[in-house]
Amino acid sequence: MFDLNGMYNCQNDQVWAVNRAEADKNGGVKQNQQFQQKVMVWLGVCSEGVTPLVILDNGTVNHQRYIDEVLPVALK
Repeated sequence: MFDLNGMYNCQNDQVWAVNRAEADKNGGVKQNQQFQQKVMVWLGVCSEGVTPLVILDNGTVNHQRYIDEVLPVALK
């Protein structure tokens, strides 16, 4: 999954600063938006080549969605 807002996962980053104002000034504190918009990308790679990208805009991928949306593109 890729976030569409361009922010990276800074959950494990640490900032060493005296106070929050200093951290903000140095760009150390990253804002994180709740319920970010995301997109799922599927790609197949093997010794014979690469399949076309399949971009799944929203929702989860279950077996039926995989059969309906991914396989037709991958098997072209």
